Amino acid sequence: MPEQFQPGPEEVGADPIEVTPTKPKARVADHPISSFNLNTKGQNPDFPDFDDENAPELLPSTELQAELEDLRLPINPESGQHLGYLELNRDAADPRPVVSFFEYSVDADHAGSKHLLEQLALQSQRHIYAFENPSTGGSDKLTAEQHEALKKGDFEPIARSILENMQAVGLKAVDLNGHSLGARIAGSVAAHASEYGIVVKNLVLMEPAGLDDASIGKLIYRLGVKEGWNMIKYQKHVQDPRGKETFDTPIDVVKNYAGMIRRDTKGNIWAYPKGLGKPTLATDLILALKTQEGMKTHLITGGASQIARRKTVNETYTALSTVYGPRVHMVRLPGDTHMLNMGAARRMAWHISRLIDN
Repeated sequence: MPEQFQPGPEEVGADPIEVTPTKPKARVADHPISSFNLNTKGQNPDFPDFDDENAPELLPSTELQAELEDLRLPINPESGQHLGYLELNRDAADPRPVVSFFEYSVDADHAGSKHLLEQLALQSQRHIYAFENPSTGGSDKLTAEQHEALKKGDFEPIARSILENMQAVGLKAVDLNGHSLGARIAGSVAAHASEYGIVVKNLVLMEPAGLDDASIGKLIYRLGVKEGWNMIKYQKHVQDPRGKETFDTPIDVVKNYAGMIRRDTKGNIWAYPKGLGKPTLATDLILALKTQEGMKTHLITGGASQIARRKTVNETYTALSTVYGPRVHMVRLPGDTHMLNMGAARRMAWHISRLIDN
């Protein structure tokens, strides 16, 4: 079982859970992240679920593959903004669909978003909606109001545009999940969902951004250089090779980000970090817990993350759990970085499925 933190005077849960070690895989780099992800020292609490040679391969059906390619672009009736979304497992009889958010387009393999959606659809068998953020994929640019709000760390205008689309497709009760920027947006959606008659049962935040006060330069350095360097060290050893970048040296990481900036015709690379560098997520989580009676909030963080940093996450968890008790839950994966869904989609889908299955 994954590790759960309890508040206390010192950081707890930093040591990995003791489980029976498995035989080390050949040619695995002696690096803490690859070692953890491949369970070479018996550190990974959920690895055995995917190491059984008799376990069936989780491959998408023809129907699911078609749904993963069918990006819908409805126009928002209030703002006139097009926001794309995918709808998976459409025939599932699910009174409480799952709604997912990511840092990039849901209609691309970049950062593993589509692979994680595929695995979540297969493992959970739930009806899933995945909404794009403004200025990503096929969706329209951020509106002037959304752009200005981001400068203050305010994601409410973006959340309201998404909630209007959720309301338009008839969503009444949902489980929300998101990664990185997607987790930040999911937190704001949960905070304002009650105003749209939408009940949130579970809010699963993987590596949420928006807890630290940081400049754009510092965020880009942490994500592009420090996180990228960790990816270089273990990328050849991850369980799921699909949906991950391939870098050989730190300069490749810098070149990749420079290329993303050159190709960024919608301005999202500069706009979103302005909002993510403001510590406003906790305020939205408090509002969500107040307005969504019975909603459970689950934080999933990597022990080596440079974005959802250990000290800030611990402080947030302690403050929220002191007031809301068992409605706030934390899982820390000791060896993982911020890039939880890059090369680890099966494990992340397992965690989400388990947490929303109640």
